[in-house]
Amino acid sequence: MAQRLRAEEVDMLEFRATTRNYSPAILELDTAMRAGRLRHEDDPVLAWCIGNVVGQ
Repeated sequence: MAQRLRAEEVDMLEFRATTRNYSPAILELDTAMRAGRLRHEDDPVLAWCIGNVVGQ
């Protein structure tokens, strides 16, 4: 996919799946969940995904 995007001269930014890169997003998700700010339109897939989350 990256090769096709480069061929079309799409600007891209490398993002490595590391704890350091995901940490700010996970912290914000946790804050939003605890504050009751996380909402969805009864999406069954999102409900299933969130139902599989286990906080530690």
